[in-house]
Amino acid sequence: MSLQTKVLAAFLAIALLVTLVLSGIVSALLANLFSHYLEATLSTRLTGLKSTLEEHFEAKGSFQGAEVYMLGRSMMMGGYGYIVADSEAIVVVGPGSLIGQKLTKAEVSKGIFLLARGKRVGTLIANSMMGHMYDLAPLEHDFRRSFYQGVVATGALVLLLSLGIGIIISRRLVAPLRVIDKAASTLAAGELSYRLPEKYSEGELNNLVKSFNEMASQLEQNERSRRNLVADVAHELRTPITIVRVALESMLDGVAKPDEAQLASLYDEVSRMGRLIADLQDLSLAEAGKLKLSLVELDLESFLVKLIDHIRPIAEDKGLIFTLTVAEPMTVTADKDRLAQVLFNVVSNALQHSQKESVVSVTAMLSEEHVRVGVTDSGPGIAREELPYVFDRFYRGDKSRHREGGTGLGLAISKEFVQAMGGRIEVTSVLGHGTTFTVCIPAKPIIPPGLRASGNDVTHS
Repeated sequence: MSLQTKVLAAFLAIALLVTLVLSGIVSALLANLFSHYLEATLSTRLTGLKSTLEEHFEAKGSFQGAEVYMLGRSMMMGGYGYIVADSEAIVVVGPGSLIGQKLTKAEVSKGIFLLARGKRVGTLIANSMMGHMYDLAPLEHDFRRSFYQGVVATGALVLLLSLGIGIIISRRLVAPLRVIDKAASTLAAGELSYRLPEKYSEGELNNLVKSFNEMASQLEQNERSRRNLVADVAHELRTPITIVRVALESMLDGVAKPDEAQLASLYDEVSRMGRLIADLQDLSLAEAGKLKLSLVELDLESFLVKLIDHIRPIAEDKGLIFTLTVAEPMTVTADKDRLAQVLFNVVSNALQHSQKESVVSVTAMLSEEHVRVGVTDSGPGIAREELPYVFDRFYRGDKSRHREGGTGLGLAISKEFVQAMGGRIEVTSVLGHGTTFTVCIPAKPIIPPGLRASGNDVTHS
C-alpha cells in the first residue's frame, strides 16, 4: 500500500468516526427534544378534549355519543388513542376491546379527571399514558423522517468532502516525497549536479530539501576531488615516469651506463613522484573536509624565527635580503606542521620569483580576531586577470612566474590548509612591482566549522 493510500485511508477513517459520533449526538439531542415536544402536544390536546367531554356530559348527562369527538381528535391531532372511564373506572369510550373493562387505580392515576357540576364524572386517559404505542401525526412523521434523511445526507456529504480534501492533502504531502525520491534515483544514476528547488516554506520539508542538496553538493565535491586526483596523477606522473622509463631502457640496451650521476637523476625523479603523490593526497583530503589537524596555540614570533632560520640559507645563496617584522607579541591557533608547510610554500614561492639582491619581507600583525602574516617579494608580479587562478592546482600563468621544480601544488595546498584551520589566504600584486601573499589565522582558540570533531585532535600547549 502506497503512502498516499495510507494517508487517505487514515483521513477517511477519522472523518467517518467524527461523522458517526456527531450524527449520534445530534440524533440523541433531537430525539430528546422531539419527546418533550410530543409530551407538550399531548398535554395540550388532552386539555382541549377534557373541556369538550365535560361540556358533553353536562349537556347529555353521560358520555354516550362522545366517540365522535374522540375519533375526530384522533384523526386531527395525530392518531392518539384516547380512553374515557366513568366515575367507577369502567371504560365507556375507547377501542372496542377495552369497553367495559375496569381500570386499575394505577392506570386511573395517569389520566385527567373529568368534572361536571363540581363532581368527578370520569377520567380521560391517552393510550400512551398506559404504556401503549401511539401513532404520530403525518406532519410529525414527515418531520422525523426528513430529519434522519438530513442526518444521513449530511454525513454522506461530509464523507465526500473529506474524501476530496483527503485526496488533495495526501497528494500535497506525498508529492514532495516523490520529487525527493526521483532526485535520489537521479543521484544514484550518477547525475551528482542535480539539485532540488528550495520552494517549500520553512519546516520539515524545507529542511529535508536543504539537507538533500547539501548531501548532493558534498557527493559532487568528493567525486570532483576524486576525478581531479586521478587526472592530476595521470598528468603529472607522465613526464617523470617517461624519464625513468627512457633512462632504464637506455641502460638495458647498453646505450647508457648506470653511473652515479644517472642513478642520482633517476632518484630525483622518483622522489619528485613521491612528493607529488603525497601532496595530491593531502590536497584531496583537505578538499573533502577529512584532513586531520592538531590545533595548538603557537607563539607566532618564535615560530616565524625558527621557520626563517631554515629558509635563510636558501635566500642567501640567491643573494636575496630577508627581513622579518613582528608588530607585537601574539599567539595563533593552528596546526603547527600544516602552518609551517603553508608559510614555507608561500616564502619559497617568493624566493623563486625574486631577482638577485632584491628584498623578501615577512610581516606579522594583529587584525581584529586574526593574525595576518604577509610575505612580499620584489618579483615581476602577476597580471590582474591571473590572480583568481593562482591557487588552482598546476596553474601556470605568465612565463616570468612559471614553475621550476616542485609539484605545482604548493599554493593550492596552502589555501586548503589555511581554510581547514579556520583562516584564509589572499594575494595582491602589481605587475612589475612584486606580489604579496597574506595568510590570516585565528588569534584565539576556535574550532572551524568545516572540521570534523571525530577526525581532528584539538590540544593546547
